[in-house]
Amino acid sequence: MREKHKPLEENNYWPGYVDALVNVVLNMLFMVGIMAVGLVSLNVEALGNFKLARQAQQLYQINEENMLLAALGTFIAAIPEIPKPVPASTPVTPALAPPAPVVIRPEPPKEEPAKPPTALRVGRQRAAPVLVDEKQQLSERMQWGDQASIGVLEFEPFAFRVSGAQISQIRQLVAQTNAGRWSLAIAVDGNETTTRESFWRLSQIRQQLLLTGVPQEAITLRTVNILPPSTGSSRRVFIAHLRYS
Repeated sequence: MREKHKPLEENNYWPGYVDALVNVVLNMLFMVGIMAVGLVSLNVEALGNFKLARQAQQLYQINEENMLLAALGTFIAAIPEIPKPVPASTPVTPALAPPAPVVIRPEPPKEEPAKPPTALRVGRQRAAPVLVDEKQQLSERMQWGDQASIGVLEFEPFAFRVSGAQISQIRQLVAQTNAGRWSLAIAVDGNETTTRESFWRLSQIRQQLLLTGVPQEAITLRTVNILPPSTGSSRRVFIAHLRYS
């Protein structure tokens, strides 16, 4: 009697293995896609921040060079000129050259110079109370007094050089005044960067005054900390003309 062999039941695990492997691969691809999008976004943001930082560094270097040039120009302008030797005059014998009679002529009456403008405005118009407050504080600190003729020269936010309109107004102001002292002052908020920019603007105006013939010893520069600081105070230069007493 032959024995009946039962068919062997074999477990087929390949379909389940392939299904699990496909799910793992799909999940990995999804995670790789998310990581790629995140890395691209971070790279774009990092490049933007790097460009901004580089631009800020270049602007700072430009400001440093401008301040160095301004200090060098101020130092060169402060060097006194060497007086030229005066040739000795030959004495003249009274018998050969008798002194000429002295004729006293009356001096013509001096015309009273026109009063300089009280405000020189170039750029944006500011509120009057802000200018009055700054003028009062600067007058008290600089001891200008009520007799000083004070003008205001205003710069644009990122302008450090004197424009053509400002040069013409400075020349007009000097032409309308007699000899005296010139005091250039600007109000700052204590920030180091704004103080350097303010000194650069003061040096530019001082150079224009020297070009118009004002003696260098008659010009003073000063930055004054005021409280509370107003918006744009570091761009308004107060030019005070004080007559010699």
